[in-house]
Amino acid sequence: MFKNKVSYLKQGSEPKKFKNSPSVFFIFLVSFCLNSWLAYGQSQSTLVDVNSQSQLHIECALADVVYSESGGRTLQIQSQLMENSKPKGSGWNFRVEKDAASQVIKVKCDAPESLVEKSAEKNSALRYQITLKGASIPLNANIRSGSISISNLRSPVSLTLERGSLKLSNTSQAAKLYMINGSIDVEQHNGRLKIEAFDAKLKLSQVDGNVDIHNFAGSVQMKDIHGEMNLNGQKSSFLVESSSGGLKFDMDAGKLELENYSGTIEGEAQETLIQAKLLNPVRFKLKGKTAQTRLQVPSSSGAQIFFSLSDGQFQVPAFLSQDNSANIKTVRGTLRGGETGRLHVTAETGRVQLSTY
Repeated sequence: MFKNKVSYLKQGSEPKKFKNSPSVFFIFLVSFCLNSWLAYGQSQSTLVDVNSQSQLHIECALADVVYSESGGRTLQIQSQLMENSKPKGSGWNFRVEKDAASQVIKVKCDAPESLVEKSAEKNSALRYQITLKGASIPLNANIRSGSISISNLRSPVSLTLERGSLKLSNTSQAAKLYMINGSIDVEQHNGRLKIEAFDAKLKLSQVDGNVDIHNFAGSVQMKDIHGEMNLNGQKSSFLVESSSGGLKFDMDAGKLELENYSGTIEGEAQETLIQAKLLNPVRFKLKGKTAQTRLQVPSSSGAQIFFSLSDGQFQVPAFLSQDNSANIKTVRGTLRGGETGRLHVTAETGRVQLSTY
């Protein structure tokens, strides 16, 4: 059930003209200006009852969405059309609907297509500000330009933002994030995380759960990630620090850097620069076209080594066996140490470096 709380003043009828009455005219002028200002800056607030079956769908071309869970069984939805951080008035068709059968709450704000295109070209700050507080329910949002900020939410989310910034903070349950261009920031997330982007700047930290990332271009920074990882990129760069779990990657070009990583690593790369500082037990397998690979492993790794290049160079400890006589150049052997591990690199050309610390 909705409880609409919309505050505004309705302008009255045409005022009568008073001759030689400056005081009355002054009062009318002040009243008219105040009335116009309130109408210009009007906002809307809707209170919705929710239950375990409720879902929230937001569809808006230009919007800044903020959702913060504070508990309870109601969800407060506030909206205000803004331009350059100032109230703009209603202007567009903003509505909140609830389907009693499906328990889906729909929030929509329609903007003229010409205005959407103009805003995209000039990066206009004209958009709806939508603030949600209260109960935690699954969220599906589709925004063309703007921002989405979610905090303290304990429900699944599926967020599509074509251009802008997207942030998750202290969230749990599965999260699916889609973006064309912009930035994604995830901090303290517990649950599966899937991100698909074309050219975005990603920053992830303190994530417990499986992570699946497809970023065609742009950059990805990951720290303190614990779970199975699947990284895909064409011209992107990945930096993974102080993390653990199985990692699979598939890259055409760009860069993959692993710092203090613990877990099994396996992947394919065409022309990717790979730098990895691994922790025991080391498990690394690479199949590539052009290998530009530098590996650092603990001096106690005890790893079994097999490197193979059709054409290229190796820079490895001297006690490992190198065979450069055949059409395929190889390095074989076992590193010193009591641990067990395996390093396996095969490529057509390139340079493979191995050192211990």
